[in-house]
Amino acid sequence: MLPADQLELLTAAVDGELTARQSRRLRRLLASSAEARAALAKLQDDSGRLRRLPKLAPPADLPERVMAQVATATPPTLPCPADRPTAVPFRARRREWVPVAVAASLLLAVSFGSFLFFTRPIGGPSGTVVQGTGTLPKPKPVVARHDAIPPPRERSQPAPAVGERPQPPVVARADATPDTAPEPRPKLGPPAPKGMGLVASPLLPDPPSFDRVQVRLPFLAAAADLDRDDVRATLAEELGRDPVCQVNLFVKDPARATELLQAAARSAGLAVHTDAAAADRVKTRKPTPAFVLFTESLTPAEVRNLLTRFAADDAKANARVFETIHVTPLHPADQRDLHLNVLGFDVNPAKKAGGGEPRPISSGTADQVAKSVGGRGEKAGVLTTYLPSSVRVPPVMSKELGHYVTRRGDRKPNTVAVVIVVRHAGN
Repeated sequence: MLPADQLELLTAAVDGELTARQSRRLRRLLASSAEARAALAKLQDDSGRLRRLPKLAPPADLPERVMAQVATATPPTLPCPADRPTAVPFRARRREWVPVAVAASLLLAVSFGSFLFFTRPIGGPSGTVVQGTGTLPKPKPVVARHDAIPPPRERSQPAPAVGERPQPPVVARADATPDTAPEPRPKLGPPAPKGMGLVASPLLPDPPSFDRVQVRLPFLAAAADLDRDDVRATLAEELGRDPVCQVNLFVKDPARATELLQAAARSAGLAVHTDAAAADRVKTRKPTPAFVLFTESLTPAEVRNLLTRFAADDAKANARVFETIHVTPLHPADQRDLHLNVLGFDVNPAKKAGGGEPRPISSGTADQVAKSVGGRGEKAGVLTTYLPSSVRVPPVMSKELGHYVTRRGDRKPNTVAVVIVVRHAGN
């Protein structure tokens, strides 16, 4: 008997409500438990039987019976609200005149204060203000007297003590001689550069030199440009630069483009193991955001020839679907997504060669048998759908993916691992 949490996980899988984390847990459970696989098959069969049950119509007199029950029901009694006073007491009325009275008082106070301010006498005893016009008498000029200036303080005179009245500043007298004149003020700081004023800032240091950085741009070309020699040469060079690369084919109809890609792969000698769900969507032309084709049996030049043949076959059709090709290194997040949710195995040949996840003994035995029968040297690939995680079929439930994994073998020299994604041009 399976635990309750595993039964809930299987029920959520049948209802299509699994998250990405729950999908990974379901794959591990199905791979390790035959009882879980049997329970999942039974739940899926029960779900299909429920959907196929005939729909029954309600009785014709159902509305009359419901209305009869409503008529015989006693309505609930609600408490009566308290009587409200018919008249509002005088003290509770809003006094409308209070804000007006306050505003009028403020206006009178400001006006009276302004009147006192502009009519008060100013100046000394002889200064008066002429009311009405507001003109003031012309002030008398102040004439400086030489004898009114105090004598200068000697330079050796000490500074005034705390609390003592400071002496007035030293001012040169008109009758002073050069011997008694104060010394010039010393210059502060270094001398100013030639051609600059007295106030200047130091020169800024030379800015650092710019470093030349080489930026790698992804390969992007239109479908019609694949018939040019320079574009094909650049494409083959780009395909051989990384351990695993992603080729995005932007098309108008992913199902039709996948069909053309399968034909081009057969012409190139590539045996494509197509998933049953993907084959059904290609055949029935169901709306699918993207398809993915993975192979590690071709060299960069052979992949280029495959894509060139695909573009040439599309150009011969009445309605072309191929628009743009985009090549970039496969991002680590996409590698994890393909490994866990789409293909079920690691597409990075470096990790595979370094001994990634251990394979079961039965898988290795089947691989050896397939090689001994005649699978050695076969150029193979696998094709499946690239649907959102909420509607994906776990890769462990695909027979075609399992068949490809058992016949995968080791990667040949000079080949490249490539993930070809046929996606809608609007995505």
